Amino acid sequence: MKKITFSLLLSLALSTTTMGSAPTTSPDVFPCDEKTSVVEKSTKEIDGLKVAQKYIDYLKEVGASPDGGFMNSPHPFAAKCKKIINGKLALETDQEFKNQLKDLTKASEGWQIEPLDQIAGNDGKTCVVRYFLTSKTLGQFTTIAILHYDSTGALEEVNEVYHPVV
Repeated sequence: MKKITFSLLLSLALSTTTMGSAPTTSPDVFPCDEKTSVVEKSTKEIDGLKVAQKYIDYLKEVGASPDGGFMNSPHPFAAKCKKIINGKLALETDQEFKNQLKDLTKASEGWQIEPLDQIAGNDGKTCVVRYFLTSKTLGQFTTIAILHYDSTGALEEVNEVYHPVV
């Protein structure tokens, strides 16, 4: 049996493509203005590391709000954002995504996020984040999420693989 290195798996993951449909962005997605822009001013290309950081920051906000207080806050998702969890399609809209996070924060009594890695893909529309999620009631998980984003930086797909830390 041949060993496949993490870098090879990561290269394969970053070379995947998303659906060919036109991106749809929800009106309450993080704005791209002078203060919070994920768009590079010099090239008008999206900075994958900024998209990754916005996602991490949002997860931190959600984890700190087990009462669901984040539900009306700006979020990083496109209206038709898909979420794949451990290889299975779980959600297909931003509202489903927010509802799932609300249910999870309630069940877990909130969480803390410890970012470990943020990697920008070469394609200009993909990035990868790896982090620990720690909850009082559910324990600690290590998660790798491949984030696919549109031309505004809104997430079109979150493909996450997680596993409990033992």
